[in-house]
Amino acid sequence: FTGSRAAVATGADGLFIETHPEPARALSDGANMLRLDLLEPLLSRLAAIRRTIDSFLNETSYETNQKRNSRHNARYRS
Repeated sequence: FTGSRAAVATGADGLFIETHPEPARALSDGANMLRLDLLEPLLSRLAAIRRTIDSFLNETSYETNQKRNSRHNARYRS
């Protein structure tokens, strides 16, 4: 879970998540798999993290553009 949260928080646009209804019974890689019933809660949490990051970046970008425009306009008003 930690790796996927960190990836989304730092801007990853995709994740590869192996799932299985019963990882212990998987024919291969069971130890690396997420139980299928845990996928939806994980994706919901990851989507919330992404929305929070995007919201922050959009606000920061808006504020940066406002400051840049203000400096630009002040330079040409004189």
